[in-house]
Amino acid sequence: MKFWALAALGLGLAACGTPAANSVTSFGWIQERGNPKPTLEQFTVCHDYGCASRTVVKLAPEEWQEVRDQFKDEVKDAADERARISRAIAKLEVSAGRQAGTLGDKGGTLNAISLPGQMDCVDEAVNTTTYLVLMEGDGLIKHHKAQSVAWRGTLFGKILPHVTPVVAETESGELWAVDSSFFDNGHEPVIMPLKEWLTGWEPPDFSF
Repeated sequence: MKFWALAALGLGLAACGTPAANSVTSFGWIQERGNPKPTLEQFTVCHDYGCASRTVVKLAPEEWQEVRDQFKDEVKDAADERARISRAIAKLEVSAGRQAGTLGDKGGTLNAISLPGQMDCVDEAVNTTTYLVLMEGDGLIKHHKAQSVAWRGTLFGKILPHVTPVVAETESGELWAVDSSFFDNGHEPVIMPLKEWLTGWEPPDFSF
């Protein structure tokens, strides 16, 4: 493995293995990672492991309209809204990926580390939280509130280090993990109860 890939490996594991988030808010988490407050006019996408690289993205109006279209019909309940959030995040990954060079990002952390434009769990968590904040700010999300992130695992434990964005269901207070890092760019993220995610859940045949 080339030196830069080894460095990225160490950076990725170190970042994903550092369970530290001082803020309890979504905005705070984004700012802790060194990104400015996202707006519909422009926002920052992290990539190359642990936010080693950052690209400012400016969506065209029609690209954001694709996100709004996911919510145009009446939302039945919180479960319906979670499904729409998942589809909207997938849309945003593609739109942002065109500008950030991350369209080819593969799910996982280590299985495609030598390829350009790859992301680890920290990059994914920052970016997904950014998308949640943008949707929330545009009034698209009504049954959930974006939170800070949740961490699990240790470097030498049975469950490897990992971080995920979290949303709270406004009516019940239940916490949900919104994890896009398991899948290739543009795939709908899994949205599942945080308590289940914390046990080490992974998709079948997932390769870290």
